[in-house]
Amino acid sequence: MNVPMKSRDLKPPTDIVRHSSAQLNTTVIAGFREIWAHKFRSLLTMLGIILGVSSLVAMSALVAGMEKGAKEALVAIGGLEKVRIEPQNVPIDQRHLMDQAVGITINDVLALNESAPLVTLLSPEMRLLGVISANGKSFRTWSLSGVWPAAVRMNEHIVEYGRMFNELNDELTRNVCVIGTATRDDL
Repeated sequence: MNVPMKSRDLKPPTDIVRHSSAQLNTTVIAGFREIWAHKFRSLLTMLGIILGVSSLVAMSALVAGMEKGAKEALVAIGGLEKVRIEPQNVPIDQRHLMDQAVGITINDVLALNESAPLVTLLSPEMRLLGVISANGKSFRTWSLSGVWPAAVRMNEHIVEYGRMFNELNDELTRNVCVIGTATRDDL
């Protein structure tokens, strides 16, 4: 059954706004009274929220810094574009074939160079422990590596003084080397 509404039954919109504003004020005042009545509990709650948010921010910054450092380290060693082939010890089940294993040779490097057309730079590396001597002084190196000239570009080194050895030095088997500044200063 429809009953017609009279104009006096409808509340004007200003009464609704006043009522909700008064309700909001009452709620806020009651909240402050609760906080004031339970100071210690409120302090612990605030402390928990502050510590939780600050630890989230700190962990986010730490993870972002670690991610940036990992990316920079990958770029420094050549990223995903550099492949290193390392010799391994003969597995236990193949020890009886040990005398036939010659390891990685220069022929393997040349075969890789011929069979991998997408490889742009290639340099074998032979690492030794050694002593360098010049002018009556000697210097014990922590890393002595024999490489091809392409290794300078591969490792993004810059020859500051002099020049890098070249293929002519290799063909004529000249005794040349490229040294770092620490070795230069000691010798």
